[in-house]
Amino acid sequence: MPVKANIGGVLDFSSIDYPKKIASVIFFSGCNFRCPFCHNPELIEGKGVMETDSIIAELSKYREFVDAVVITGGEPTLQPEAVKDFCKKLKPLGFKIKLDTNGSNPQFIQELLEENLIDFIAMDVKAPFTKEGYEKVSKAGKFVDNVKRSYRIILDSGIAHEFRMPVVPKLNEQMLDDVAKEVKDSEKFVLEQFSGGRCYNKAYNAVDSPSEEQMIGFAKKFSNKEVRIRTKQGEKTISK
Repeated sequence: MPVKANIGGVLDFSSIDYPKKIASVIFFSGCNFRCPFCHNPELIEGKGVMETDSIIAELSKYREFVDAVVITGGEPTLQPEAVKDFCKKLKPLGFKIKLDTNGSNPQFIQELLEENLIDFIAMDVKAPFTKEGYEKVSKAGKFVDNVKRSYRIILDSGIAHEFRMPVVPKLNEQMLDDVAKEVKDSEKFVLEQFSGGRCYNKAYNAVDSPSEEQMIGFAKKFSNKEVRIRTKQGEKTISK
């Protein structure tokens, strides 16, 4: 039976959303966080019911050109039935599958891993793993224990993954030292340059992006084996 999902949009081709692969990107609507700097505000409470089978039928036409499918949001783990059905139908077609998540649903992440339904997972780290930090940055303090659990599940999974943090001036920039301590046992950590212009909280549209020089300085606070910055100019590894 076809499964319906709240889908906010589909990007047919992307060269930046799955490392070293051409991917199609599926945007699941709905999010349980309220990050003021969110650059996809229309997805937070958006409605757009679609049958996942129709999306898969369309993706199958691109199989010759597309290596992977990225499931993103919003927060896709809020629709576990649809996401799992989607993954189960994509896998036989030969696509690699990447999940983007805020980490608020560790049980479902564990299920996807145990059933080998995803090949890569990217989890956002918004702030230090404290109720106060997550409440300030995303109004999501009640989820912080789940986020910490997801972090550990992903670390221990052996699956290809990245943890990443958007660096937002006047919001979480001063938290970087504490975040560095929290994530020191992850092999790879990515700092993403905030970019305003279409934020959930319009006040952040006027906030300037950190410069690349500042981003490099922020990265040097982290002791992970690999630390990268992701800016408008691209992505680079920062040497110690």
